Amino acid sequence: MGLLEYIERMREKPEASRRRVAIFVTSLIMAVVVAFWLTLTFATNSGFKEKNNIASPFAVIKDVFK
Repeated sequence: MGLLEYIERMREKPEASRRRVAIFVTSLIMAVVVAFWLTLTFATNSGFKEKNNIASPFAVIKDVFK
């Protein structure tokens, strides 16, 4: 069964059932995105602790316009 066939079958179901599927799929995708984001956040924070002496972008812009 392809995706288009599945969508056609979902259109025939009651609205409550379609909402339930939509909430489940949205929650699943959101959980994957949040897990990916947290993985990247913790991986970059743990690997680059020694680079704290880099100036922030706002400090650089402030120095340029002095």
